[in-house]
Amino acid sequence: MKLTIPLVKTSTLLYALNEVSDSISSYRLNTVDGTLIDLGLDVLSGDAPSRIVLDPFGRFLFSASRLTHQLFAFAIDPNTGVLQEPFELTLPNGLQEPVAMAIDPAGRYLYVAADSIACCPNHNALVSYRIDQDSGALEGQSSNTTWSSRLLGTANPTAIVLDPSGRNLYLSTDVNFQVFTPIDGAMGV
Repeated sequence: MKLTIPLVKTSTLLYALNEVSDSISSYRLNTVDGTLIDLGLDVLSGDAPSRIVLDPFGRFLFSASRLTHQLFAFAIDPNTGVLQEPFELTLPNGLQEPVAMAIDPAGRYLYVAADSIACCPNHNALVSYRIDQDSGALEGQSSNTTWSSRLLGTANPTAIVLDPSGRNLYLSTDVNFQVFTPIDGAMGV
């Protein structure tokens, strides 16, 4: 079982990605002895989920399924830490295999690096979505999209990090390191 365990900064909750069982497990940290208490509330997250990321305020958790080319947005119950029913989004315009994700420090945009594009073999893209601040839904799933993208060429993305100000996005690939400065707050990328 492969685990990705980000710690929610605003609480004592931990979430673990289970690729084999296609689920996300929820845990509460015992602050006295440091042990993890399994909340016993695993939620499904597509076929072979490959990444999870939390918004900076612990309100939403996002997961990506590399095999089904989907993103999932879960609202987090502020009292229990339980993940609510997910909002699902299929990647747009032939983008496939989400391999890296990051959220800006203000929690307004989710950035996703896709490992392939159906129309352009061996090309990759960086996509941004606006996060609905009430529901966690990713805006941009309709024809009136609020996502934007940039082609990355043939380099395979591996990780995304934003600086603490949210002005610069750093993308590592299998051959280089790229820096993107978001155009403005409205566009995301």
